[in-house]
Amino acid sequence: MTDSSGYTLPCIQTHPGIAVGDDDPSRELLFGRYFAADNRINTWRMTGFIQSNWTLDDDGKFVLNSGLRAHYWTFNNEFTVSPRFILSYTPQWKHQWVFRLKAGSYYQPAFYREMRRPDGTLNKHIKSQHSYQVALSGDYSFKIWNRPFKLSMEAYYKYLTNLISYTIDNVKIIYSGENDAKGYATGLDVKLSGEFIRGLESWVSFSLMRTAEDLLHDYYYDANGHYIEPGYIPRPTDQRFAINIFFQDHVPFYTPLRVHLNFVFSSGLPYGAPNAQRYQQTLRMPWYRRVDVGFSYMFLEQSRDRMKHKSGFLRAIKNAGLYLEVFNILGINNTSSYIWITDINNVQTAVPNYLTPRLINLKLAVEW
Repeated sequence: MTDSSGYTLPCIQTHPGIAVGDDDPSRELLFGRYFAADNRINTWRMTGFIQSNWTLDDDGKFVLNSGLRAHYWTFNNEFTVSPRFILSYTPQWKHQWVFRLKAGSYYQPAFYREMRRPDGTLNKHIKSQHSYQVALSGDYSFKIWNRPFKLSMEAYYKYLTNLISYTIDNVKIIYSGENDAKGYATGLDVKLSGEFIRGLESWVSFSLMRTAEDLLHDYYYDANGHYIEPGYIPRPTDQRFAINIFFQDHVPFYTPLRVHLNFVFSSGLPYGAPNAQRYQQTLRMPWYRRVDVGFSYMFLEQSRDRMKHKSGFLRAIKNAGLYLEVFNILGINNTSSYIWITDINNVQTAVPNYLTPRLINLKLAVEW
């Protein structure tokens, strides 16, 4: 039921089974859109995989990891085979480098909500979403101030077929229930990690990504009557860039007491009105920004305390600590989604839903 400022807009029909009021129209409960369905599924799956490693030379510089994964599902009688491999190359240089070439074919069988159409019926002919992927990565291990550091980089490209498109209404994901799109995803990930403070790992990471999809058979006519095919549009997960910095330190002369800072900055995700066509849902949310601070007290550490306990309960504990964290300490309003309000003139306005402005978390963590 759509209501705004005390007015109820005229709707199309009454939901079956809901009692309509008396002769007063204001007593009627009307819905513009609804679905009702009774779905029952009884299926079984058969999966399996085989994998092996091969050293391709005597020096061990080239190592090939490859395998096959198979899947069969009685719901749609689909049988898939996914080959993939990782070729690693370790050159004998002064500094330690490892390069990897990864490629493969990947299938993702639909789960229940993906195969359910918006009207509530199930698509019994749904196919697994499929991708061809290739990635080139490199890891560089080195030392600064006689401490270990690592630089990781990866560039990737994924071609996506048999996609099941979806839209986001407020915080609800609505799947089309059809293999109605193709797409791609490409990007670059870079991460530098290491012990800026001895014994504590910190890192900085940077990511670039672009992912888009082309809905099959979608079109519209412009104001001049021209036939237009929208082509590729951003997917709902199209986050163009993200930066993350995590830094740890400890109190001088008392290493069990520590503090960490976490910085997150990224671009906004696409969105659009819930009843708009998919090609129109290309607006952008504001940038995401967050600063976290945390304090921890490691009252038991494997590297420091385990040998002190020769027997008993504490011998089995690797690490234990008490953590106090303040997420989003600056109280920044980050948009998670929009709720669309319709006024009496049937004009829709997007009102942002914000994530929790500030969150305090206290936890005890024990690792066995």
